[in-house]
Amino acid sequence: MQCSRCDQSAIVSNPKPLCEGCALDTALGLLAACRLSEQSIKALIQSGFAMPVITERHYSATDLAKEFGISAQKIGKLANANNLKQAPFGQWRLTKAANNPKQIDSFFYNEEGRDQIKQLLR
Repeated sequence: MQCSRCDQSAIVSNPKPLCEGCALDTALGLLAACRLSEQSIKALIQSGFAMPVITERHYSATDLAKEFGISAQKIGKLANANNLKQAPFGQWRLTKAANNPKQIDSFFYNEEGRDQIKQLLR
């Protein structure tokens, strides 16, 4: 892959899938290397927030609570007591509070986290 203006080789020649955090770090590094203005970089970043990020299926505590017939608070307490709020079992996301304009960190469970919660409830 080469630049269409100067024929210089691209920094990334073999694309590979990255996790969301690494992809963002890589993208920001490439933007910095391009020497775009700060205003251009901000515009690119803002336009990217409207794009959905494709990841594996994740479940909120509310989703799991409905599925298992218990409260979301019980899901949270069970997860905290068993150290399930960490990378192998899901991911932290910035979400909007239900009845408040405030943004909060919420943990979303992946299939492995869902299975662990299910086993602990048996």
